[in-house]
Amino acid sequence: MAINNSENLMIPDIILDSLPIKFYVINLKERKIIKTNDPTVSIGQESCFLSIFNCKDSCQPEKGTCFCELLNDRKEFQNVVESGPRLKRRYYKADVKRIDENHSLATFTEITQIMTSEKEIKINNQRLKRAENLVTFGSWEIDLRTNMLYATDGAYKIYGMKKKELLLTDVRDIPLPEYQKMIETALSELIAKKKPYNIRFKIRRQSDGEIRFIHSVAEYREDKKLVFGIIRDTTEFERYQNALNDSLTDLKMAQTIAKLGNWKYDPETNTHSISGQIRDIFGGREILGSINIADFENFAGKDNYRLLKGLIYRAINSGVGFQEQFHIKLENGTKKWIELICQPDQKKQTSGYALRGVIKDITDSKNIEIELRNSNNLFRTLIQNMPDAMYMKDIEARKIIANEEDIRNCGLEHEEQVLGKTDFDIYPVEVAQKFYEDDMKVLKKGLHIMNREEELPGNPRKWILTSKIPLKDENGNITGLVGVGHDITHRKKMIEELKAAKLKAEESDRLKSLFLANMSHEIRTPLNGILGFTNLICSNSVEPEQFSMYGKIIESCGMRLTTLIDDIIDISLIQSNQLRLSFSWFNVHDLLKELYTFYRNVKQDHLTNVDFRFSNLSELESSRFYSDRQRIYQVLRNLLDNAIKFTHEGFIEYGCYSSGKDELTFYVEDTGIGIEKSKQQIIFENFRQVEEGLSRNYEGAGLGLSIVSGIVKQLGGKVKLKSKACGGTVFYITIPVAVEETGVVPPDTEQDDWGEPVQMNSEVNEIVSIEDDPASIAYLKSVTKSLGYSFNNFTDPARGIEYIKQRKPGLVFMDVRLPGISGLEATRILKSEFPDLPIVIQTACAMKEDQVNAMNSGCDAYLTKPLSLELLEETVAKYLGGNNSKRTS
Repeated sequence: MAINNSENLMIPDIILDSLPIKFYVINLKERKIIKTNDPTVSIGQESCFLSIFNCKDSCQPEKGTCFCELLNDRKEFQNVVESGPRLKRRYYKADVKRIDENHSLATFTEITQIMTSEKEIKINNQRLKRAENLVTFGSWEIDLRTNMLYATDGAYKIYGMKKKELLLTDVRDIPLPEYQKMIETALSELIAKKKPYNIRFKIRRQSDGEIRFIHSVAEYREDKKLVFGIIRDTTEFERYQNALNDSLTDLKMAQTIAKLGNWKYDPETNTHSISGQIRDIFGGREILGSINIADFENFAGKDNYRLLKGLIYRAINSGVGFQEQFHIKLENGTKKWIELICQPDQKKQTSGYALRGVIKDITDSKNIEIELRNSNNLFRTLIQNMPDAMYMKDIEARKIIANEEDIRNCGLEHEEQVLGKTDFDIYPVEVAQKFYEDDMKVLKKGLHIMNREEELPGNPRKWILTSKIPLKDENGNITGLVGVGHDITHRKKMIEELKAAKLKAEESDRLKSLFLANMSHEIRTPLNGILGFTNLICSNSVEPEQFSMYGKIIESCGMRLTTLIDDIIDISLIQSNQLRLSFSWFNVHDLLKELYTFYRNVKQDHLTNVDFRFSNLSELESSRFYSDRQRIYQVLRNLLDNAIKFTHEGFIEYGCYSSGKDELTFYVEDTGIGIEKSKQQIIFENFRQVEEGLSRNYEGAGLGLSIVSGIVKQLGGKVKLKSKACGGTVFYITIPVAVEETGVVPPDTEQDDWGEPVQMNSEVNEIVSIEDDPASIAYLKSVTKSLGYSFNNFTDPARGIEYIKQRKPGLVFMDVRLPGISGLEATRILKSEFPDLPIVIQTACAMKEDQVNAMNSGCDAYLTKPLSLELLEETVAKYLGGNNSKRTS
């Protein structure tokens, strides 16, 4: 080979020419090739190794430094350089030596095949390592000449060992003892070519002591006395397989216990499979032998057969599953209930959907269900007919049972409105919260709530007596609660009424005590005047000129006592609804004027500082109205008495005005002490006054306004009050009246005249009385004597009757309460024989019933004590004529 010489070098050409590889002599300063045996390189023109590596750089750098520069601080070095693109890359081993100060010698040996092989081996080893890691396997080999074992990383990892060369004896203890002999036997049989090496065993991994499942296969290479094998860790697979086997065993056992079997049908092949449990359910017979399932008709009858056949065909064609229960009868006569469930596959085949399902023997549960249904029907019948509300709630306080009474308590009508609901769905939040807290005490703590009174929302109010107890299962766990609600609304109302009645009775008792004390005072006060001045008159120490004054005082006290008695009688008649009304035509103006005259004459002393007046009713002066004049007069008297009593200065005004068609309103207004708002209602109650007790400032029985209210109510009117403390008072009395029209007289008008005097066939003008009260006898005797009539009295009714029968007097006064025989019976006796004999009953019995009884006895008139002189004179004149009606001196 020719050598190009551009410089003299110390290297002989023969030496360079004898080199078997290409060489290059480089001028380090100029970085030019000055000698080479490479015919492709031009000496002195190409720099470094540009031609060799076909790259832009002048030479292959090492860590960014040119080879030429690397020789500055070293004499020689070796390196591997690359050339060409990635897919055609070539590799060279470069040896560079410094020849002298300015020159170096480089030789390059191509090692592309060696480098490529090494890389492929490295990559394959990495792939093998990753594969071993992924599938948990490894490889091993045994050199029978040295008894050494070599293994891959995967094998070492499976055994839990560090990588090293091992003697065969080092790994004999890794398999569990019970597998060691089996492994040695299998290895011996492999070498002897008796049996392939394919075994499964367990090891105890050295790294952590865990038991692992191993599967190993191997082959024997006789030429090299080498056994090569692989091992695979099948622990997870074995565990999954064991779990699957256990699951299948458990499933089979569960199906047997549950009397449940599975089945599958493929319409493509018209084949089916069933588990053994289904055969057991049907007594060893198959009912899914074909799609016709004809045998099912023998078990369940035609109707059920048609139903099942239709369901199956629909499931095949449309993919709609079903769940149906059937009652069947086996060939041996056994009756069963089965449940057949079908679930088609999601993907439809050419011939339809494949079917999967189960058949379950539900005889026991169905019988229990039927029995439970019957029991529930009985239970439901019982609770629905209970008079009390009854319900059950689950652990979440939702109602699961409710009878009709409980539904009504919820304010609902239908069961579905209650079931599954909590109290928050039924009642207002504040009520539901209270009920929920009680429920939680029962459900969470197991407490019993007994006989708790609860008010239910709604109108009218309803009260129930609630009891709640926990509902427990056989293990004692609370699963819900049972509640009972007893309606105590009536009892609650009775208790409230009793409380109110008690308070009313206590108040009545208090008022009764006050009333009795007040009555005692009101009665004893005028009696004191009557008895006191009577004693003075009877003492013969009174001057004649004082008789008149004393008599007036006694008369005033008597009138006061009479007024009190009349008020008591009136209030009694009002309370018993026996107040007698007497309607007549009267002039309102005359009535008001009469009151004015009376009070100006009688109450002048009380009106000294008061302007007493009544309103001018000129437009009503000639009008006449139809009502009870006397009762209206009584009402106004009571109101005026009150006004005079409580008014010390200012004015008192009363009057009347028309407040509507056929309606009059009377009013009494004063500037007195007034009435507090809180007391304005009680003053119309019986025996009530604004001031009560012994320290009151004003006298009176407290009956006046009660009588006013009662009379006005009887007249069909109403009372209105306006007043304030220290601000005066106005009473308004509105009464319906009829207005007189010319020529019209109401048909129910009562005539008040006495009629014509009754004439008696008597020879003497004699008056006889049957009376046992000495004072009353003396009074009658004095009056009749002063009128010029003879008078006889009998305290014994029998003697009086005999005398009257013999004498036939002109008039008889008859008392009611008499010894031996009542005045009513005596009147009946006399009237039966002498019907024209005038008999006037005069008595202290003043009730309406007393008057009715008196008139029923046949008497001609009924007078109540005390009898005024004027009334006696009018009565005598009525029945004995007017000739003797004047008093005799």
